[in-house]
Amino acid sequence: MGAMLFAVVPLSMGIIGFMGAGVEYQAQNLGIINFELIRHFFPSWAVLPFLFMIISGLLSTVDSNLCAVSSLTTDIAGGKDIRKIRAAMGALLMAGILIANIPGITVTHLFLFYGTLRASTLLPTVLTLKGIGLNSKGIIAGVITSLAVGLPVFAYGSVLNSGLCKTLGSLLTVLLSGIVALILARREAVHAKRIG
Repeated sequence: MGAMLFAVVPLSMGIIGFMGAGVEYQAQNLGIINFELIRHFFPSWAVLPFLFMIISGLLSTVDSNLCAVSSLTTDIAGGKDIRKIRAAMGALLMAGILIANIPGITVTHLFLFYGTLRASTLLPTVLTLKGIGLNSKGIIAGVITSLAVGLPVFAYGSVLNSGLCKTLGSLLTVLLSGIVALILARREAVHAKRIG
């Protein structure tokens, strides 16, 4: 049900985009083209519900990211130290604010950053679903490694508009998390055999 309700947003945005393309609307700023189209096609009062929908969607994403970071912090810290959890959530918010205030960054860049962040969990998720025995420390180390190495390379490529750096950053982000998680899982399995 949640997925169907969420589908209303991209479908309605797509319809508005097709309307603009159909009348050959020339946008002033491609980063906010749907906002421009709402102002162009609809009465002025329609801007408020549109902005409310956009802000609600963005806050929903922020909320889910904060929940994920607090969960990871709880796993890493090995307890429920609320100060560490709040500090991790604050660090995530500060990182988001700093990224959003990079000069010359567009909504497209932010979308690509977000997609790259999500890509860091792709291989560990697929490997877990395939029944390959990974451990939590290996997954956490893999995700952190992919974000620490791949995300800066991708960000550098995005700011300089270098296709090679963007591609390399994306590949590093996707691959490193799975590779590191597999290596640490294998190392722990070998260590367990030696002890056992």
